[in-house]
Amino acid sequence: MERTIKLLNIEEASSALGISPAEAWRYVMDGKLTAIMIDGRCLISELQLLCFMSN
Repeated sequence: MERTIKLLNIEEASSALGISPAEAWRYVMDGKLTAIMIDGRCLISELQLLCFMSN
């Protein structure tokens, strides 16, 4: 079975959370929201975002 992980950029993640991109960056920098850097882009997995939203 193939699994696909959707990655969101900061703007997409902040929109889903209903917060500003600056606040999303603060969550990442504070370690509250896990993100990865790929080619200079900060990306957050959709699963990680859902886990964050459920807490």
